This record gives sequence, structure tokens and C-alpha cells, in this order.
Amino acid sequence: MAARGDLRQAINAAMTLDALFGILHAELHRAGIVTLRRDDDWKEELAGQSSDYRLLRDLAYTLKHGQLNLGNKPRIVRRPDQLFTMPGAFAPGAFSPAAFDTGQVWIDTEATDHRANEVIAGVAEFARLQLTKYGV
Repeated sequence: MAARGDLRQAINAAMTLDALFGILHAELHRAGIVTLRRDDDWKEELAGQSSDYRLLRDLAYTLKHGQLNLGNKPRIVRRPDQLFTMPGAFAPGAFSPAAFDTGQVWIDTEATDHRANEVIAGVAEFARLQLTKYGV
């Protein structure tokens, strides 16, 4: 979240958070707490509870599978290139070298663009709440 301009770290965070929810589903299903057998179905329920999670889940799917074709589930993110870095807008030499660390990773959707670090922070908080809810 702190490296808001680092595309690699944004991808790692998205994939890791998505995997966390998959692992959480497996454990909760094994314990009989979650009855849905497929983690995709459980993740769809969670996506209805958190718009940040829905966005991150769709981003992780498209990063794993490439372009997502229209299917039975509406997706916010359909192509990996919807995740991109926008460089800072400062002129060279105008500020200190640290001023150039202002690039931002964005997630592009039809409705609006989202700062990846803010989405990741929102999903990290949502994950914390889910872990607390289930006593993990």
C-alpha cells in the first residue's frame, strides 16, 4: 500500500489477498462453517459485501486468466491492461529526487478509475474483518 507507484507490488498484493480468501474458504468449508463447496461461489457472496473486494477479485482473475470473456458473472475488470501505472507529473529538476516517487498504480473500470493502493487497503481491512468474524 505504501509503494503506490509499484505495479509489481500491486499485482503481488492483489494476488495474495485473493489467495487468502481462497485459503480462508477452504478452512471454513473444512470446519463446516461455510457450506458453499466452491470458493468462487463464496467469493461472489463476499463481492456483494465489499465493492473493493469485488474489484480486487476481478482484477486477480484477469491477471490469472488474461482477458475474461462475457460469461454468467458480470466483471468489473476484464483485461490485465486495466491495471496500469501513471507517472508523476513533476518536471525534471524542479523538486527533490523524492518528488518523482509520486507515480500511482490505477485500476481502470468503465465507471471510474481506482487507486490500487486504496483498493488494496480496503480489501486488507475487509479481510481483517472476515478473519475476526470467523475467529481466525
